Amino acid sequence: QDKYIAMTKALISSADIDGFRIDTPMQCPLEFFKAWGPAVRDHARNLGKDNFGIFGEFYVAAERYATMTGRGKTPDMYGHDAFIEGPATLKGGIDYTYYWYIFTSLVYNRSDFADGLPLAYREEAKMLDTVDPKSGKAEFSMWQFCNNHDNWRLQVMTSFAHMRLCQALISFWPGIPLHYAGDEQDFNT
Repeated sequence: QDKYIAMTKALISSADIDGFRIDTPMQCPLEFFKAWGPAVRDHARNLGKDNFGIFGEFYVAAERYATMTGRGKTPDMYGHDAFIEGPATLKGGIDYTYYWYIFTSLVYNRSDFADGLPLAYREEAKMLDTVDPKSGKAEFSMWQFCNNHDNWRLQVMTSFAHMRLCQALISFWPGIPLHYAGDEQDFNT
């Protein structure tokens, strides 16, 4: 763990990185992120990067990534001002819940699946710690997306018009819109 922290700090210093996307963070023990996250953010802050982002790719149920977002919450803490002991870990993550609702509604022509979007947002708002402990501000920092490298592109499965609809939705939905390279050019591979 100490070597990984040292390597990460060196990478931030040498490459002027503003944040990290962590691939499947749920494969690591939470205790790792409780040590690594604060050390990395403190180092970045010393370099003038006050808003350094650490985001996870959460390809799991919301109950699992709720433990890793902000200070973390377990089901008994949902809807309450209670958190897992220790410092904040990841700021947010890539949100597959929204992706599957959007993807299913468009690819399978099931508009009823779009009804899951506001429900998912309301439930995540209860589950996730979105308050930045340093600033005291609530920041819904989940990343919403239409495409990713693990699946066929949405415009190939449906149409470019559906892709544009999805892009508009994620651009105005709470959180951070994540545009996959090539979507703006209608790449199909």
